[in-house]
Amino acid sequence: MGDLADRVRMARTRSGLSTDDLDRKAGLAIGHTYKIETGKRLRPSIETVAAIAAALGVSIDWLITGIK
Repeated sequence: MGDLADRVRMARTRSGLSTDDLDRKAGLAIGHTYKIETGKRLRPSIETVAAIAAALGVSIDWLITGIK
């Protein structure tokens, strides 16, 4: 199932959002999601992961572990 970056990308594309759209929806700085997805930000904070999960409608656990 990949890693956090892969799961963020998968959930984002399924939601039909661009990385900038997700950043706005999650209240993150523009470019933040792109950095996570490309491995330039390897350890985002739990607050960031929680904001992304909420914006995408997925669980924090799934984003982090890949387990539903």
